[in-house]
Amino acid sequence: MLDDMVPIVGIVVTIGLPMVIALVAILAKHQRKMAELLHGSQRDAQPLMQEIRALRQEVAELKTRTEALLFQSSTPPLESGPDPAGETGEQNPIR
Repeated sequence: MLDDMVPIVGIVVTIGLPMVIALVAILAKHQRKMAELLHGSQRDAQPLMQEIRALRQEVAELKTRTEALLFQSSTPPLESGPDPAGETGEQNPIR
């Protein structure tokens, strides 16, 4: 029975062991690359997050200004003066 096991152990040791070592090396390299991508993307995301915050602030300011202008154009003037549309009689949609 021991004589039958020697060729099987020889095949496993000469072929199987190097294949397992290579497979473990490939998986370790893949894991390292994934970790670098994950940590690298977090490092690169910091400037983008600052830029997004700045853009959100600008949008908020523009929204406030737009609302103020819309409020001003929707309220009638306090004093009546000459027609702002001029001689044509057309109303100016943006006042």
